[in-house]
Amino acid sequence: MENSVYRNNANAIYDDQSLVQSFKQGHEYAFDELYKRYCEMIKNYCIHFIGNKHDGEECFQDTFRKAYSALPKFRGNSSFKTWLFKIAKNTCYNKIHSLHFRLKKKTTSYDAPVQIGSGTVLRDFITRKTPRSDMISHEYSKLLFQVIRNLNKKRREVLILHDIQGLSYEEIEQMTNTRQGALRSRLSRARLDLLNELKKVYPHEL
Repeated sequence: MENSVYRNNANAIYDDQSLVQSFKQGHEYAFDELYKRYCEMIKNYCIHFIGNKHDGEECFQDTFRKAYSALPKFRGNSSFKTWLFKIAKNTCYNKIHSLHFRLKKKTTSYDAPVQIGSGTVLRDFITRKTPRSDMISHEYSKLLFQVIRNLNKKRREVLILHDIQGLSYEEIEQMTNTRQGALRSRLSRARLDLLNELKKVYPHEL
């Protein structure tokens, strides 16, 4: 189970499992803490997966609404984080497949910059191959966001989960019901696709 902890005024320490149990016992603060623990991670995942900030934030909000309603029935067969990401994933897929979203996508401006956590594999992968300082500029960030959005759906999914959000192959395997060997292959191809697309814009830098 998760290593994340919460300390209350009595200096007690709670991991995710303990917070889930506290919520099931009627303690609302427990869900508040789980929300604070994962809100930024889930929000970034949804925005990256959907491809624009507005619809991504809608999916983020829907994810936590669904999680709140479903948590009393959570059996703990996986970690809370894996369970939450699976809800986010399904919520994003539903949004993408909706007729409203497909029509809206034709006129939506994708101008939100990509956000990559410090020390993630994707940041290391890109900066290792992009020595110029403007590689981390706002313009480059927007381009990166657009390239990720246009990747093959399954490759994009594992790239976001592993390289941006920092989930392990084991966690992604539980979320997607996909063997780790296939996930590694998708990630390798996603990184190559990403690099090839960036080379079209920065042919002398990559």
